[in-house]
Amino acid sequence: MSVVSKIILFVLVVIGLLIGGGVYLQKQMTPQRVREYLIPLLETSLDRKVALGKVEIGLLSGITVYDLVIKQQDSADDFLTVRRVDLYYEWWPLLTGRFVVNQVALDQPAVSVFRQSDGQYNFSDLVNSKQQKRASYRDKSVAVANELFSVLVKKVTIQGGSLSFVDAKENSKTPYRYKLSQLNLNVRDLNFEQAFPFDLSLRFNDAQLDLSGHYDFALNSGDLLVHLSSLDLIPLAPYYRQLLPGKLGAGKLTLNVEADFQPGQLSSKGKISVADFDFSAHALRRVAIKDIDVSADYSIVFDRRTRQLNIATLLLKLADIGMTLDGNIDLAAPSPVLDMVLWLNKVDLRSVLNSVPASLMRDYRKYSLAGIVDGRVTLQGSVDKPGKLFRSAQLSLDDVQLSTEHLRLGLAGEISYLNDSFKTDDLSLSYGNQTLQLRVDARKGGGGIFKGTFTLAADVFDCNEVLGAAHVSGTSSTGINAEAGSEIGSFDLPLDLVGSLTANSVKYRNLVLDHVYADAQVHNNRLRLQNISINFGNGRIKGESNLNLGVPGLAYSGDVQLDDIDLSALYEGLYPNGIYHLSGTMRLDTTFSGYGTRKTSVLKALNMQGSVRVNNGVVRGFPVIDSVADFVGGDGLRDVTFRSLHGQYQVANNIIHQNSQLEGSQLRIASQGIIDLGSYVNFKLDTRVAPRVLRRSGAVADALAMFIDDQGWGMIPLEVQGYLGDLKVRPDAAVIKQKVADKAKQEVLNNLSEQLNKNDSVQEGVQEMLDNTLNKLFGK
Repeated sequence: MSVVSKIILFVLVVIGLLIGGGVYLQKQMTPQRVREYLIPLLETSLDRKVALGKVEIGLLSGITVYDLVIKQQDSADDFLTVRRVDLYYEWWPLLTGRFVVNQVALDQPAVSVFRQSDGQYNFSDLVNSKQQKRASYRDKSVAVANELFSVLVKKVTIQGGSLSFVDAKENSKTPYRYKLSQLNLNVRDLNFEQAFPFDLSLRFNDAQLDLSGHYDFALNSGDLLVHLSSLDLIPLAPYYRQLLPGKLGAGKLTLNVEADFQPGQLSSKGKISVADFDFSAHALRRVAIKDIDVSADYSIVFDRRTRQLNIATLLLKLADIGMTLDGNIDLAAPSPVLDMVLWLNKVDLRSVLNSVPASLMRDYRKYSLAGIVDGRVTLQGSVDKPGKLFRSAQLSLDDVQLSTEHLRLGLAGEISYLNDSFKTDDLSLSYGNQTLQLRVDARKGGGGIFKGTFTLAADVFDCNEVLGAAHVSGTSSTGINAEAGSEIGSFDLPLDLVGSLTANSVKYRNLVLDHVYADAQVHNNRLRLQNISINFGNGRIKGESNLNLGVPGLAYSGDVQLDDIDLSALYEGLYPNGIYHLSGTMRLDTTFSGYGTRKTSVLKALNMQGSVRVNNGVVRGFPVIDSVADFVGGDGLRDVTFRSLHGQYQVANNIIHQNSQLEGSQLRIASQGIIDLGSYVNFKLDTRVAPRVLRRSGAVADALAMFIDDQGWGMIPLEVQGYLGDLKVRPDAAVIKQKVADKAKQEVLNNLSEQLNKNDSVQEGVQEMLDNTLNKLFGK
């Protein structure tokens, strides 16, 4: 047979099949028969009333049904309406007289879904039917279908669909309403006994959702690939509101995820991002996140029976801040319970400040944080108690810096917290070029108090760099003792620590203090330093102090002893540009107390008392000494060399009360009076001038030195008053008057005594009478 003949034969066969199929369709598949058998088929399978519009049958186009309506199960309302349904059939079964439908296409279907207050949907009977009931429906459907045609649908297509959803479960009086549009579905190889593939796309408001995957009706399982772009989360608030530890004010959700769901379990991985995120926490009302982007790359497993969420990986990115979480979340409790680990992946603190909105970081921007933090933090507990979530941490600080009002501080090293134990391993505290090493080993005990040990050590610590140039030069400081601002404190420190403070060398102004050591204790918000020991030249400084951190202004008290201190080195170290000269070997014993971190409050509250002794010293340039020298007229008195200077002092209410005695080769002074801390002086001086100096002095000295003590020193009583730099020195009139009276009395007494000595029998009585009379006469 030629090729042409074969082609002609094939065409004749095809024509015959078409004619045969057409004849079969005309006899067996009339619109009326389709209506009569299709309606019972659907009603029996769906257990709902069904209505059909016009039915068309075409040899090549299949069966077309217009205006399909499926009612709700228990009402006359529409459950599903379809503008047009196309049923496509297979050709080859027509040769045996069978009509097999294998494809269904729905044009513009509209589904009305309703969830009742008890959580049941209006389609729950179609999805969750018992196997026996489903088999019964299938048997009835097959029996009806066999009379007309075989239904073996392998492909379902939906175009231009819509879905309205009314949810009365959350609010039965005012149900929530949602609308989906542009719904397109493509189901291939449909099978109720095993998994089949499908694709779905739709729009919800301005968001586009695309899904593809597989579903198995028999096992109620499947898998999904989901892409969602820019879904506004606010309309969906009823479904997540109770799960959040705060209020979501804004956010647009984008998803690119994979999901696999089995009965009772859901697993998923992918990326979730929320743009324009706006959130405020219930427990932290001042913490608000506004207008930032948040994203999460994740891998999770959720057990729906126990409501346990296992997070294998959760990479969070808040603006430019990256962190990783893993662990479990118990969603069965009234408030979610966490058991998770937060991994800080080299977090750049400066980027945190720049990335997080100002509303969230307002209280922290003043610290100007910088540096890198790496490590892990364990979170356990209910999210409604965020303050108790912290359980353990292992942090590594790399050049972390923060600023206080006047200082830029640095931290570097390891910090760990585990099983209620806190530990640092050579944590470096730095300011400029100054570095301290801190070690802490403490454990949390009763009342949340950390008990343990600590050491704070430095090789060389320069206080000048910490306090600033103004303090070093002795001028008015703008630092911690500034006039403006409130007092530092109070602090509530949950610490009970014992330890030590050590430094090989401490610099303050021009002083260099060596081998600084103190035993330290932090307890009940108090810092106590004991066994303070400091070397200064050949001398030694000892003492102890107490600092109350629990009150504003940080109240303090203590005592200090200075032994064999080189006074010249001490003065020149404290006042490197000082105009006075002091030298000698000093011993000081003093106690002190007070409070305040501002200059005015420190001076007002300061109380001190003690004694001082200086041996083999020299005083030069002091205003009091110069004023006395000017008054007496003895230039040689400006440089006072003395064997000893000893006295007592008391400081209270901004005033120094003192009394002292200076013993020198040319000058002896017994001093008593006050120095107001505003530089006002009011002294009374019992001045004794050596005979050789007295002879070289001017007329004032000659006039006043009318009294000579038993060693031949002239006695000159003086008053010194005024402000430093403008002192007034004058004779002490009251003392001079008394001295004159005493001298006159003595002269009269001496003359009378000479006469009385001639008659010893009456000497005693007369002497007593004279004393009484002269005392009255000369003011005693």
